[in-house]
Parts: sequence; C-alpha cells; structure tokens
Amino acid sequence: RDSDLAILFDKMVRDGTDKIVFCNGLVKNPIDFIEYIKLPANMLFAVYEDETPIAFGWLNNFENKSAEAHFCVFSEAWDRSVEIGKLMIEKAMATTGVDMLIGNVPKFNQMAVEFVEKCGGVILGELPFGSVDGEGNTHPTVIVYYVR
Repeated sequence: RDSDLAILFDKMVRDGTDKIVFCNGLVKNPIDFIEYIKLPANMLFAVYEDETPIAFGWLNNFENKSAEAHFCVFSEAWDRSVEIGKLMIEKAMATTGVDMLIGNVPKFNQMAVEFVEKCGGVILGELPFGSVDGEGNTHPTVIVYYVR
C-alpha cells in the first residue's frame, strides 16, 4: 500500500539516509518514492520485525539472469545490518532465480562499500564518473556483485 511505502521513506528521512540511498536527487519526497518503487521495472522486498519494517531493498535492470540490487537498513537494525543484508541477498536471489546481483555504490559512501564486502559482495572496480548527485556533479562509483 502507498501508506506502507510512505513509512519506508519516512524512516529513511528519520535516519538521514534518503539523500544517500537516492543521492541522484530523483527521489525527494514520499510521492516521488512511491511512484519510483511502483514502476514495473522495480521489484520491492522488505524485512519486518514483528510489524515494523527494519530494512528494504529493490531489484531492477533484470538481464541475463542478473539484476541490479539496492538496499537500505533502518537505524534500529544497524547493529544487525550484515545479517539482514545477507538475508536480503539470499531471498532476492532465491525469489527471482537470478545468479548474480550487481550494485553501483558511490565511492563517497564508504559505509555502504564496507557493508557490501561484509555481506559477501565482490568489488569489481571503479568507474571514475559513475554516479551523479542531485546537483549534477559526477563521482566515482564502486561496481560490486554477489553470486549465488
């Protein structure tokens, strides 16, 4: 439901991760988020503890038994983020049948780069101008992948 999606966005804002997860500036508010996540190209999944969302992610750009992966863990679960990240990767691969998840992490987001590695991701390399921020500035991007 839209109200459930709005809660996910509000939790990102609360944690200050909305501008990191969507550093390109394309998603600025709950309406943008809801419209983006509901695009047919996106497959959303969420992790709940009791009735409370503690993480979510989405896949898109499905091609050749691979998909691009995006993740966000909320502050109440940061101490378990690696365990939750591994769970999301496992479930995403099992649910979709893909053999590989690919990610593009802006290099300036070192916490996310470390998270990827701790979750079993492999760093393939960097693209010098692979990310664009909300002001149109380019930044290096770390290319990562997970395999089954």
